[in-house]
Amino acid sequence: MGRMVGAACALALVAGSALVSSPAADAAANAPAVSGPVPVWLGYDRLPDYQTISTEIRVPMRDFTPMRCTLTRPAVGGLPLSDQRPVIVVNFFAYRVLQPVMQMAEYYAERGYVALSCSPRGSGGTPGTWRPFEAQEQQDNYDLIEWAGTQPWSSGKVGQTGISYGGISTMKAVAANPPHLKAAVPIVAYQDPYREFAYPGGIRSTKMRWWPYFTWGSSIGDQTPDVSLATLPQYTAFEDRVNAHPNYDSYWKSLTIDIAAANRTKIPMLHVGGWNDLFPEGTVRNYLGTKDQSWLLMGPGAHVEFVPGVPQFDEMRGGMLAFFDNLLMGRKDARLPDSKVTSWELPRGAGHWVQLNEYPAERPAVLALAGPQGAGVATQFTYTANPFDNGCLCTDHGLYNSHDYPQNNQALWDTQRVQFNGAPSDGSVVIGGAPVAHIKAAFSARDGVLVVRLEDVGPDGSSTVITTGWLRASHRLGHGSSIAVSPGQPGMYKVELLPTHWRLPVGHSFRITISSGDVQNIEPVAEPGSTVTIFAGKGGSTFELPLL
Repeated sequence: MGRMVGAACALALVAGSALVSSPAADAAANAPAVSGPVPVWLGYDRLPDYQTISTEIRVPMRDFTPMRCTLTRPAVGGLPLSDQRPVIVVNFFAYRVLQPVMQMAEYYAERGYVALSCSPRGSGGTPGTWRPFEAQEQQDNYDLIEWAGTQPWSSGKVGQTGISYGGISTMKAVAANPPHLKAAVPIVAYQDPYREFAYPGGIRSTKMRWWPYFTWGSSIGDQTPDVSLATLPQYTAFEDRVNAHPNYDSYWKSLTIDIAAANRTKIPMLHVGGWNDLFPEGTVRNYLGTKDQSWLLMGPGAHVEFVPGVPQFDEMRGGMLAFFDNLLMGRKDARLPDSKVTSWELPRGAGHWVQLNEYPAERPAVLALAGPQGAGVATQFTYTANPFDNGCLCTDHGLYNSHDYPQNNQALWDTQRVQFNGAPSDGSVVIGGAPVAHIKAAFSARDGVLVVRLEDVGPDGSSTVITTGWLRASHRLGHGSSIAVSPGQPGMYKVELLPTHWRLPVGHSFRITISSGDVQNIEPVAEPGSTVTIFAGKGGSTFELPLL
C-alpha cells in the first residue's frame, strides 16, 4: 500500500478512443463543421437606427400588484415610433441599479425593439416579498410577457433575455410557456441550483455567500433608508433557506428549471454561457434538454465577463441580436447559428471558435486509474484528508477566474494529492463533454469528501485544472438524503465533473488527481486527520473521458 502517488501512476485505456489520436481518417470523421475565426453568424451586427425614450411604468400582475418597470422605446425626433414593434424583456432581475448601467434595453431599442426592464416582487420598488426563482416570480414573468404582447405598441412577438439572475428568469419564463413568447436568449443560467450553486456534490458551497447582500444593495436603488433597511431580512432569509435544506427536496425542486416543460414549448432558444463560468453545467444541460429548438454558444469567460462593454460579451452579442432579428423581426440578413453548437475551444489563451454538429461526445473513452505495475494489478493508495486543499489564489471560482491563469498552477498542490498521469499528446486530443470518475474508495470516518480534478500538464511541469467534480461520500446514493459510510469498507463513488471543451496541446498530458478539499468551491467538511484509500488497477477506479 502506498501513502501518496507520484508520476509513476498512469492512465490505462479500458475502452473507447485512445488518448493519442487515431489515424487521420478517424479524426476527419468527427471533425467540427468550422474551426477558426469568428463565425459569420456570430459576427452579425447593425448600427443603431433610432433614438430611445425611457418611461417608468407600473405593469399590473394578475393579483393587481403593480410591477415597477422601465419601458424603453425606439424614437425619432424625440417621439416614440407609432407603429407596432417586437418587444424584448431584458434582465428580469432584482438588481435595479444595474439596469441603466448595463444598457441592454437601450441597445435593443436603438435597433427598433421595445424593451422592458422590470423588478421582481420585493425588489426595486415593486411591492411584495423577494423570493427569487420561485413559482410567484415565474408567474409574474408570464404575466409581464403577456401584458407586453398585447399593448398597442407591440407586434405581439415577445422575446426575453438576461444575464445570470436574468438568464435564470428567462429559462423559467420559457418553462411557463406564455403564448406571446417567441424567442429566448438565456445567458449564464443554471438548471439545478442545488448542485451548481449551493451544494455541489452534496457539500455546502463557499461561492457567492455574499450574494443576498449584494442583491439587496443593488435592488434598493432610489428607495429611502428606512424602506431599504426594512427589506434586508427578506434577502438574508435566502441564505437561511439554503442552509436549512442541505439535501435536495421540494424547496430545491421549486427553484430548478423544469426542463421537460421548457422542451414541450418548442420556443427557440440560444443558450449562452462560458466554460469558466459559474454555470457551465446548467447552460449545457439546458441546451441538451431543449435541443430540438435550441442552439448553444459557449465562450471562454467567467461570470463577470458577461457584461456589455467586456470584449468577450460584445463579440458574442452580435449572434444574440441576429437570433432576435431573425425570429422576431424576420430579417433575412440575420442568420441563425450555422451549427447546433458554437464553442470556444480551450485553453483560453490559445483557443479559437469551433462550430460543432454534436456536443457532447457520444461515447467516452474509459480509462483505468492504474498503479506503477499497470492496470492488471490491484493497487491501493492511502492519503490523509486535507479539507483546506485549494490550488488557487482566489475565491468564488467561476465568478471572475479562468482555469489557465498563472495563479491556478496546480504543480505544488498536486504533490499532496493522489495523481494519475497520461502520455503526452500529439495535439489532436479534444475533450468535449462532462467527464465522470468512478472512484473505488474506503474512508476511515463515517463520511468523507472526494474532489476529482482533470488537469493539463505542460512540458515544464505546470498543471492547469481543466474541470473538477465533487462528492460527499454520504451522498453517494443521491442528494435526497445523507447515508453514512461504513469506515474501512470499500465502495464505488461516482463523481461527475463539469462539462468542458479543451484541446490538449502538443507535448501536454492529462493528469487526474484525487483529494478531499477545494475551498474555493466547497466548505472544508472532510474530517481532519481522517484517511482515504483509493483502489486502482484491476477491479479499481476508472475514468470516463468524452473525446470529440
